[in-house]
Amino acid sequence: MSHSIRLMWKIFAPMQDGVATYAPGLSSLFDVRRSGTFLSDIGGTIQTDFCPFTLDPTKLFLSNTQTRLKAFGIARGRAPYLAPLGDAAGAASIDVNAGLHVYGRDVCLSLECEPFEVENLDRIQALRELSNHAALMGLARTWMAVATSNDRRALPQPRHYRVFPCISIRDLGETPPPDDRLLASLLTKHPQISKAVETQVLEKNRTQQIDETSILLDRQGIVGHAPALVPGEQWRGHARRLRSCMSMLEMVAAMQRLFMSPAPDQTLLQQARQAVHREAKALLPNSTSAQHAWRLLNSEFELVGLSAEVRVHNEEGTSLNQTNNTAANAPRRSVLCVAAATVEMAAVKRALTVEFGQGKLKPFADDFGVLFHDGATDVDWMLVASSFQAQVETASYVPSLIADLRPTIVLMVGMCMGMPEAALPPGTVVVPNEVFNLDHRREVEAGTEYRPHGERVAKQLYKLADILGPDVTDYKVETRKGLASSSAKIENPSADVIALIAHAFPDVAAVDMEGFAFYRATERLPALWIKAVADRGEAPAPSAGGQEAKRSTQAAVVENAIDFAIRVARAFFDAAAH
Repeated sequence: MSHSIRLMWKIFAPMQDGVATYAPGLSSLFDVRRSGTFLSDIGGTIQTDFCPFTLDPTKLFLSNTQTRLKAFGIARGRAPYLAPLGDAAGAASIDVNAGLHVYGRDVCLSLECEPFEVENLDRIQALRELSNHAALMGLARTWMAVATSNDRRALPQPRHYRVFPCISIRDLGETPPPDDRLLASLLTKHPQISKAVETQVLEKNRTQQIDETSILLDRQGIVGHAPALVPGEQWRGHARRLRSCMSMLEMVAAMQRLFMSPAPDQTLLQQARQAVHREAKALLPNSTSAQHAWRLLNSEFELVGLSAEVRVHNEEGTSLNQTNNTAANAPRRSVLCVAAATVEMAAVKRALTVEFGQGKLKPFADDFGVLFHDGATDVDWMLVASSFQAQVETASYVPSLIADLRPTIVLMVGMCMGMPEAALPPGTVVVPNEVFNLDHRREVEAGTEYRPHGERVAKQLYKLADILGPDVTDYKVETRKGLASSSAKIENPSADVIALIAHAFPDVAAVDMEGFAFYRATERLPALWIKAVADRGEAPAPSAGGQEAKRSTQAAVVENAIDFAIRVARAFFDAAAH
């Protein structure tokens, strides 16, 4: 049993500020020419003037990048390079081709690996991610640093790239084909997807399945599959359609970026609008499959709506520059992630760095946060630390963050105490369906009299977490229990308030210091409290070693909480995209 795999990526980044756009004869690093072969790859005798410039590297470019690429283990001084893949490939170094297109002020780098064989598809998800191939990431960053600056001395800088993975799978010999769920999960970038999402992906791509081979595409990328022993003509036709879809994906992604640019190239803008509003049969008169692919991608990238907005504003007398400025400055899809305790902030920041890459310190209003970018969903994450814990701080601080940052969703991530009676093991992630506030109380002769208030919080994001929870196998996720919030820090599992909760609210599984206030502060937005059980209210040992052991446990369980938070956020934005 084996498969032939081919990995390809389309990688976008804007040119750096102050750098002139490319034109023929104006760069010593690239021969700049109009890319006629790009339109030929799309096929269907496409009827459009929208076409990128190709940047062909000169000897000066190649000589200046060769030494840098050697540091990543890449051989040869020009494409095709000989580069090692990540551990998931199980393959030696393979040939990798690279090519550059430029659309006004957007650069697109295409990386294409030669096919290689794998015994099974157990690690196919890891293969698809460019970030899992250190040498190829080094190649991409080196080429993009020079191309986006037109400066041979430019070094790779931490920046966000929009990456579209494209993967081709060909079964060999008598290998059984992968099931539809695996192919759909590769496309959506989620290792585990529901049957509903699988059905949705397959249904919208139904018109792409014209023989035994298949192609799945959407705004995330492309997956192609050919079963073993398909006739040669079928395989060649599949390869041509896959090449067409890849070029078309690049085109529509470039158009979307153009429509949202604050200063678009006016000629390209007009050409893009004409193509978007043209009937598919007129745009691609000689290929029915290309027409279907164009309609699907046009819809996935919302090109008609974006270009129509440009037209409406233009008819009202607003310049195209001003119109696109409005679109570009519209709130991005984003996550506000709030952490309270110091150990929570450190653990969440560390996990986001591993998942998304190094974050950037970002000032806003009179505050600071750490900005990350999830390339899988093209969503920004702003991580902010609350300087104080408990309900009052949360009730006042979170609304100010929402007003300043205007996030799409809000998450509070960290650790909590597990109720002794619930017996949840450390590391269990809790997402409550109801929350009770225990801060309202009276001091009377008989002692403290609690006046709890409660409410259900089983809203939109909770529903998603409730669906995803059973799919997690690395740790337990509890979504069918309640949360009690008290500003008092509890380090005694026999405290009166714990006894009260156990007696009056037997469905409460966890206790924290901010949950009730968090949900009150986020009433008008999708929000979710996601914390993992760290203990059952025991006080830390007085020794330095005991305290360090507790901090270590706390940091470890927070990793579960932020892992599940990422799963929920990605599922939310992916569902919204579909």
